[in-house]
Amino acid sequence: DVHFADWFTGWVVGSAGIVYTNSAGAFWELQAAGNYYGLDFLDDSTGWAVGAGGIVSHTIDGGQSWSHVSLGDYYLSQVDFWSASEGWISGEGYVSSGICLAYHTTDGGLSWDSDIFPSPFPGEYGFDNGYEIVAVGPGQAYWSGNDGLLWATDDGAASWEMLTEVASPDDVFDVYFIDTMRGWAASGDYVIYTEDGGVSWEDRSPDPEPTQLYCVYFMDNAQFGWVAGQSGYLARTTTGGMTWTECVTGVTGYFRDIEFNSSGFGVACGSGGTLIQSDDYGVTWETVPGLTSQNLEVVDFASESSGFVAGADILRFDMTGDSWCNLNSPHEYVTYDLCALSEDTVYASVQDAWTSLATYMYTYDGGDLWIKKNIQNIDADCNSIFFEDANLGFMVAFASKLVYTVDGGSTWQEEALYGPAVHYNSTAFFLDAGHAWIPGWDHSGILGLLISTTGVSSQQGGAASPGRVIVSPNPSPGIPTVHFRTALTGEYSIAVHDLAGRLIHSRDLGQLPSGQHELPAILGADAQVLPTGLYFCTVSSGVDTRHASFVIID
Repeated sequence: DVHFADWFTGWVVGSAGIVYTNSAGAFWELQAAGNYYGLDFLDDSTGWAVGAGGIVSHTIDGGQSWSHVSLGDYYLSQVDFWSASEGWISGEGYVSSGICLAYHTTDGGLSWDSDIFPSPFPGEYGFDNGYEIVAVGPGQAYWSGNDGLLWATDDGAASWEMLTEVASPDDVFDVYFIDTMRGWAASGDYVIYTEDGGVSWEDRSPDPEPTQLYCVYFMDNAQFGWVAGQSGYLARTTTGGMTWTECVTGVTGYFRDIEFNSSGFGVACGSGGTLIQSDDYGVTWETVPGLTSQNLEVVDFASESSGFVAGADILRFDMTGDSWCNLNSPHEYVTYDLCALSEDTVYASVQDAWTSLATYMYTYDGGDLWIKKNIQNIDADCNSIFFEDANLGFMVAFASKLVYTVDGGSTWQEEALYGPAVHYNSTAFFLDAGHAWIPGWDHSGILGLLISTTGVSSQQGGAASPGRVIVSPNPSPGIPTVHFRTALTGEYSIAVHDLAGRLIHSRDLGQLPSGQHELPAILGADAQVLPTGLYFCTVSSGVDTRHASFVIID
């Protein structure tokens, strides 16, 4: 951790101990030995540091001397003091104990009270990491741990509320949205539904519960839908998931994907070349034999009359199911995902065993000829692919990256995905170029993305560009303040959207000089108290756009 009181004076902690500089980092001195993780100073004299072995160190003279106590055999990861008397510490037990901890003091650290946070999945999944604690007011703090675990208190730790939304105790494998608000997800033996863009979810699982679901698909009427998974399980609903009917498929393997066109013709695929089709909205199914014995991962309709199925092989079909052909895997690589812009133009994300670079293929003649491209500057295994048109395309990497192009693949950029998961599933769902939902591994929920790539490809050195955007306080009971720095004089604007992508406020800021800027997130006549929820703030120069999210609370 690191803390600077001003441009010159600061402290850094780590496994070497506590080090200090009063020369902007030109020279350092060791003030205390130890294995430290967290650090907080109220001013240039009064500070605390915490670390392994439950160590809590305190100074009142800028670190010239430190006093030390131990709270037990724990890792203490972060410390934050609201005032000279009230402070908080987050931590965890060693792996063998698997507990999450918070400590609270109201007497400047002379004594500490502790709380242990239970797992949201009792007896099923262990939560043993406490990462961050933030004091936001007298008696008020937020505590965060691994796998999206989040707790809050507003009564000085007399009680805690778990803020983590646990839609399902299982991994989420597939999501499908019909608009920015309504969507379904296949999660273990659950089906869950949202009508607020993924902010909250309700259970719409089949009864009896299936063993494991891997895919979900719904039609635009929000009533007709299908889920499928292990042991040939496939069910359909005509009530938006309120009731389900299990279908007879004759399949013993697992299904990986399912899709229908508007006239009721559908295809489902899966392990060992599993391939079935229906022409009556999934009431009855027939096997498509003999095309491949390889695993199939994805179905995508190119039009009402044709589509593709892919995995270790790539297949093409027409809507009647009377015409199928095996195009084989053009480069002997496994295809993760398909995006068909038309019957001729199709993009595929693939696994290239010979390189760790992000790889995709495309065809302009309906799959007879495929062109493979390794993205030289992106070291990531990309699972999902989506192209809005011939220029704007996206891929999602397993290692928490969104990869995108705005010039048809000539250049690619990457952005880190900051969300509840360390790794993301292979079945990201793109509603369009602005909205996507990505399932995470290890009980970590679903990440919703509001995407903007305005001007990314045309950004050049010397152009006016906002720096990092910070919104504070965050969370906020009222309209927060937006902080950003401009390197050059230029024209800037600000906009605020809600979680569904609706524009709440926009304002041209005119020409701003270089330097630091602060302004309310919402200005003028629009300056009203926002409903509670998650919002996205965008500061743009016309050449570059930067984003930050903030939460409004009661």
